[in-house]
Amino acid sequence: MPSFDVNDVLSKLTLNEKVSLLSGADMWHTVPIPRLGVPSIRVSDGPNGIRGTRFFNSVPAAAIPCATALGATFNTSLIGDVGRLLADEMKSKAVHVILAPTVNIQRSPLGGRGFESYSEDPLLSGKIGAAYVNGIQGEGLGATVKHFVCNDQEHERMIVSAEVSPRAFREIYLKPFEIIQRDARPWAYMTSYARLNGLHASENKWLLTDLLRGEWGFDGLIMSDWFGTYSVSESVLAGLDLEMPGPPIWRGDMITRAIVAGKIPLRVLDERVKNILEFVKRGVDNSGIPEGAPEEGKDKEENRKVNRAVAAESIVLVKNEGNVLPIKKDGLKGKKVAVIGPNARWTSVTGGGSASLRPYRAISTLDAVKEVVEKEGGSVEFEVGCYAHKMLPRLDGFITTPSGQPGIQIDFYNSDPFTSDASDLKPQNTIITTETNNLFGEGLPGGVHETKYWARSTAIFVPPTTGTYQFGLTVAGRAKLYINDQMVVANWDNQTAGEAFFSNGTIEEVGEINLEGGKSYTLKVEFKNEMLLPPPDGVAPIKSGGYRVGAAEKINEEESIAKAEKLAKESDVVILVAGLSGDWEAEAFDRPTMDLPGASNDLISRVSKANPNTIVVLQTGTPVHLPFLGETKTLLQAWYGGNEGGYAVSDVIFGDVAPSGRMSLSWPKRVEDNPSWVNWGSENGKVYYGEGVFVGYRWYDETKRDVAIAFGEGKSYSTFEWTNVKVSGTVGEQSDVKVEVTVKNTGSVPSKDVVQVYLKHLKPLLRVPPKTLVGFAKTNLLAPGKSTTVTINVDRGAFAVWDDSVDCWRVGKGGYEVLVAGSSKAADVRGSGKVEIKEEVRWKGL
Repeated sequence: MPSFDVNDVLSKLTLNEKVSLLSGADMWHTVPIPRLGVPSIRVSDGPNGIRGTRFFNSVPAAAIPCATALGATFNTSLIGDVGRLLADEMKSKAVHVILAPTVNIQRSPLGGRGFESYSEDPLLSGKIGAAYVNGIQGEGLGATVKHFVCNDQEHERMIVSAEVSPRAFREIYLKPFEIIQRDARPWAYMTSYARLNGLHASENKWLLTDLLRGEWGFDGLIMSDWFGTYSVSESVLAGLDLEMPGPPIWRGDMITRAIVAGKIPLRVLDERVKNILEFVKRGVDNSGIPEGAPEEGKDKEENRKVNRAVAAESIVLVKNEGNVLPIKKDGLKGKKVAVIGPNARWTSVTGGGSASLRPYRAISTLDAVKEVVEKEGGSVEFEVGCYAHKMLPRLDGFITTPSGQPGIQIDFYNSDPFTSDASDLKPQNTIITTETNNLFGEGLPGGVHETKYWARSTAIFVPPTTGTYQFGLTVAGRAKLYINDQMVVANWDNQTAGEAFFSNGTIEEVGEINLEGGKSYTLKVEFKNEMLLPPPDGVAPIKSGGYRVGAAEKINEEESIAKAEKLAKESDVVILVAGLSGDWEAEAFDRPTMDLPGASNDLISRVSKANPNTIVVLQTGTPVHLPFLGETKTLLQAWYGGNEGGYAVSDVIFGDVAPSGRMSLSWPKRVEDNPSWVNWGSENGKVYYGEGVFVGYRWYDETKRDVAIAFGEGKSYSTFEWTNVKVSGTVGEQSDVKVEVTVKNTGSVPSKDVVQVYLKHLKPLLRVPPKTLVGFAKTNLLAPGKSTTVTINVDRGAFAVWDDSVDCWRVGKGGYEVLVAGSSKAADVRGSGKVEIKEEVRWKGL
């Protein structure tokens, strides 16, 4: 039964009620109008899981692999399954609309949120994004495509103006959104923080009204990014329906005054309100989720299987000299397996920032490998080799409360409990959480004042070995850390600004203390919600503060690497896991370099020399330098694999799954080689997209620069033969161009293969890249000796260039060469064909 009639409600709303609807009620809900039967609906971050309504002490969730991993699957069908998994999670948390997917283009390998987007290629980004949206919306729930548009760097992200040519804007940066709009019809769009050629996206009428609603026919809701509304009448007139979050900063009473002053016509107000009402109605009528339903975590076995499958299918086998991989399980009995490296023990489930969440579980590669090896009668030994953390590893999973529960007990107070005369002060409320990275925010318990409160956190820590331990304390506010009442770290006065807590926090302050292995120690954190540091320009301030605690035994790096070398020499199998984490790749800052942290490169080189058959696994969301690539026989790129990432790595290493991932990004040999290198970061409030349409592999092809790993590249445990390549059709008002190829598994391992189709303009209308991806398909699992015919349809947009002199798409008459390839590398072309277009075609719109 329909919930309410939009036109009827619109006719009965008072002016104040209409104005109230134009912003959120809080961080995650729309404003209800109870007297007219209009409920509130709930939104939640994405993109790699459903966090729910709290950063602090959130309900656990399924963390799917990061977006670059999803892009690396080249499998739209599987991504549809991911969308359905997320929809199931949304229902558990009573979320009507997910704030995802993110489909911005990676101009640079250094982008802090690069891991949140699918690819450097607009077609791959759009097709994967459309499958994600269709998977969610097919279940009666909504998706929000973001960030519209050019949200490609974090440096001064609320200030910077992305200076982009009309052609690059259309062919590269808008293209993923256009594909998703055409193929999936999302419920909502979220504007980016940045300015576009001088004007903020959230008040850009050409972008929101003329293009999105007019040219593309979008009929849903447009919301701002959080704190990404910067004006009153300008944003309303431009087409921004909803300011998020609430309560409003720019709307509310100021909107009423703008209406009274004639700056906002009532007609325009009603347009914005109607879009919001239709959004709410769609959420209520399609989802069946009642207003204000409780959030629950439901860790379902069927969702674990999907998550594990997509994580495994995203893994890219970069190198496998001598067929070191896979390791045969039946040969493990009595064998010694070494697991080495910082990322083997400390899980990298997701990147940081708004993509972070509290996972149901986090399976490390070490634990997953142990499970297999010990079951088969072998043994596993671990050496860390070196550290790779930016901040000391969190204590999640390594501490208990004073009463013995997993986690840490946090007592909240509305007056200072740390003074000498406050010994009898009772806490206002108490929470137990399993995390030591706590941004309190909307998760504060009842009765605690949001802007002025204190917290005392207590946990029991048992060090595994005797030694010197380092404890780190990062804070948005003030904090001190004690071990057995001995102050180890003070981050209370004289603070230094850092990048934590969306750049509202301090750097990590570190202290040391000698601890005895196996002995219980009381860890205590005293916290006051008093911000001493203003956020930097272009960063939204937070009100409620938080702290992060990490710890690790202090090591001598040279001695630790030597131990890893010794273990590698003595072992039958060596698995080394290195990479980055959510501390290095996160919202609100970009990476300064492409380097792996600390002594990671040295560790990989030395261990690989000690045992030439070392299996190297990298966990990153975006490219890193690979100076060791010539020294290793194997390399697996495993991304941030979500809850099941450790199991997925183990599945590939031991041959339960044959790797079929393909690189969703080009990996330059040097950061200086990447196309945005001389135009990266904000300078005087602008960033020039000087590379134009030559982004990613287009740039490397055009400039003939070698890369470490090519876009689309990836190996298999099997071999494939491609035959019967056929290219047919032409382009008119529509396209009937079709590419067919027969793929046969000529190896001995059941595997999947990926067919990629690229296009060359033989007589281009404008200067174009040497080739562009225009289609792709992944086969089903092929048994040895089995074949399948892959058919890929190429739409007319693949042949077009945007000509800003006539403000439309143009497909020139003449010849085009279609390349059927295994990657973007010239050596991987397996066949080709020609398409002849008899007459030029022009259009504007989808």
